[in-house]
Amino acid sequence: MQKIDRSLHLRSRTFLRADNCDVADLAAICEVATDVTDYPLAATAEKSVLIYGCPTLAPRLSDPDFADALMAEWADALANGPGVIVLSGAEPDLAMIDRASAIFRELIARQNAAGTGGGDHFAKPGANDRLWNSLEKHCLADPVNFARYYANPFLALVSQAWLGPYYQMTAQLNVVNPGGASQSPHRDYHLGFQSADAVARYPSHVHRFSPMLTLQGAIAHVDATIEAGPTLLLPHSQKYEPGYLATAVCQIRGRGSIGYHGGGFPKNIASPFKPLRISARRGLGLDVDFRALVCVSGTCGKRGFNPFVRRFFDNGLNFSGVFARYCFRGAGRGFGHFG
Repeated sequence: MQKIDRSLHLRSRTFLRADNCDVADLAAICEVATDVTDYPLAATAEKSVLIYGCPTLAPRLSDPDFADALMAEWADALANGPGVIVLSGAEPDLAMIDRASAIFRELIARQNAAGTGGGDHFAKPGANDRLWNSLEKHCLADPVNFARYYANPFLALVSQAWLGPYYQMTAQLNVVNPGGASQSPHRDYHLGFQSADAVARYPSHVHRFSPMLTLQGAIAHVDATIEAGPTLLLPHSQKYEPGYLATAVCQIRGRGSIGYHGGGFPKNIASPFKPLRISARRGLGLDVDFRALVCVSGTCGKRGFNPFVRRFFDNGLNFSGVFARYCFRGAGRGFGHFG
């Protein structure tokens, strides 16, 4: 009998099941408020989400000790804190962001005209616009703007904080159109893209280590107001081990008693988050919500896309000089790979 009990215990501990998820357990974890005093470099915390003022931090990034302290704080916030941070004012060059937006709009118009538009896998097909592998398409369309866009030192630093050096960058564009369907609450890459039955086949240690290989984030290209539909984030939900399965439970999809952070994001906001936290974009808004989604993979992980930026050298584009001028200067010690 003892051997049978031990076997059942190991099985239940190793293979998680959606029907064992309890919304009350998740709510108890997420009801813990973020104590901003634990994160001395943060400007404030709003609804348990840490806000960092990048214009204040930027002049100190050249100090290696300060950069290490900031990365350590971000790593702890993503792992043990709310699981999401907001980098306010991360990019001072708004004209560059506007140029990138114009490029993305043109690329979306082309793919829609050709009937090759990408859908949003967490919302009703066709409701929103998605530009898959926007990183490579951006570089082909305008190498100078591409290099300047990804030279942002805060993007480099937060990527290194979670993944270490030599991380690998991918990106997609997500546009929630006026009246567009809401996303369902979900976790993201790697396991988050699969069905509950498929996810249940992975042992629990894979549920734990998968998010350690990836950092995701959103870069707001416009003022994403409440009227455009709020972004729903569930701070601290990355601490709930069966969370990849929990999003299949109807009470959790309906939010139940869980307190989401639902708000807009002003233009020039970057919001890195651990893919283990639960989130959704709410549609049915009056305005367009236009943001780039970056997915950064560590050296030991597999990227969702394989952008082959090296082809630009073969195509004779003057990319090497642009790349050196912007990316190496911007990324510094945290320089990552694109191809």
